[in-house]
Amino acid sequence: MKQHVRVVAFLWGLVGAAFALWGLWGLITEEHSMSVVTSWLLVLAFALLAVFAALSFGRAGVLGRVMVRLVAGLVLVYSLAWLLFGGVDDALSYLPALVCLVVLATYSFVTASREARAP
Repeated sequence: MKQHVRVVAFLWGLVGAAFALWGLWGLITEEHSMSVVTSWLLVLAFALLAVFAALSFGRAGVLGRVMVRLVAGLVLVYSLAWLLFGGVDDALSYLPALVCLVVLATYSFVTASREARAP
């Protein structure tokens, strides 16, 4: 497995694990209204998707590349929605994490594209 593929897989695994811990913490400590629980379950679903992408990238061929692109695309869509719907005004503390995730998503797209073209 190439170095960039290993780096992308490790970072998405790390992001997935962090989001899983954050989602579990939120489910345990926050109120249990329907919308709050749904929000934390979405965090957990993304965490599972990121971990699956990390485990499959570089090992499962096309499936791994598709999963990494899917996770990276979801990060970009969420970041764009956050930006367009007032995230800067309402939740400025998310900005450093989103910038890091956008950089990782971009790096993932480039690595997946290069991996697809490699013999």
